[in-house]
Amino acid sequence: MNPAFFATRPLEKTLSTLAHEMVHLWQDWFGKPGRGCYHNKQWAKKMRDIGLLPYSIDDPRKDVGDRVTHEIDEGG
Repeated sequence: MNPAFFATRPLEKTLSTLAHEMVHLWQDWFGKPGRGCYHNKQWAKKMRDIGLLPYSIDDPRKDVGDRVTHEIDEGG
């Protein structure tokens, strides 16, 4: 994460991106990461557990894939 962008993005988005990356770290330590940059079902479940709703950039109906982003769950 580039600190230069902290001033240009809403704090909520910056923190949700940090949480997204922390789920990758959690999975590296305690789970089973997908191959390469693949976001798998375990990763997607942990994201939902912490209040982030993952979706594939290539197919928004899916929550897994190589290119996955997220929205913040309103109740999360």
